[in-house]
Amino acid sequence: MFTVTLDSGEKLQAEALLAVVGQKPNTAELDAAAGGIELSGRGFITVNDKFETSCPGVYAIGDVTGQPAFTHVSWEDHRRLLSILAGGDRRQGDRVLGYAFYTDPEVGRCGMTLAEAKEKGLNARSATLQLEHVARPWLLDETRGFFQLVVDGDSDQILGATLIGPRAGDLVHCIIDLMEAGAGWRVLEQAVHIHPTFAEGLPTVARRFLKKP
Repeated sequence: MFTVTLDSGEKLQAEALLAVVGQKPNTAELDAAAGGIELSGRGFITVNDKFETSCPGVYAIGDVTGQPAFTHVSWEDHRRLLSILAGGDRRQGDRVLGYAFYTDPEVGRCGMTLAEAKEKGLNARSATLQLEHVARPWLLDETRGFFQLVVDGDSDQILGATLIGPRAGDLVHCIIDLMEAGAGWRVLEQAVHIHPTFAEGLPTVARRFLKKP
């Protein structure tokens, strides 16, 4: 058990403590200003939606542009930039961003949270299914966690998901693929997922939207 004392004097107790120190871009030695390349206040290289810097013809991708520091994000940046340089219409933001934390239990995330969706003025709804209501976790004695979907109440489009539990980093791709395809939660609700699997719970949580808010 950990006990953390806040500046206010309040004490918080938890079973685990996660310390995050952050990171900063290694751009100080580039002398970017000499090339007419602008940096943000935090030292990241500023780019537009086509990855082009403030110096025409100079591009930057990956962590150094202030994007989420994930290998798969940088890899997708390079694919988009190759398309752009070849005359394609790809953009930095034309993707559903997903990521995972390999904690215990594992976390898989994509898209927006409910709070983020509402901040954008969307008529967002969420539904949550505790992992203890899915059969497979009981077979493996790993019932900690939940599946949560965020959807647009007007269009039925899936806006995001948070999955916590075993294999969440794999399961979240089910939601990413639906979002990339423009499929709404009703497609997931009608899908037949194999029993007993962890993924069986995904259509179950989608069915909760059948109830009126």
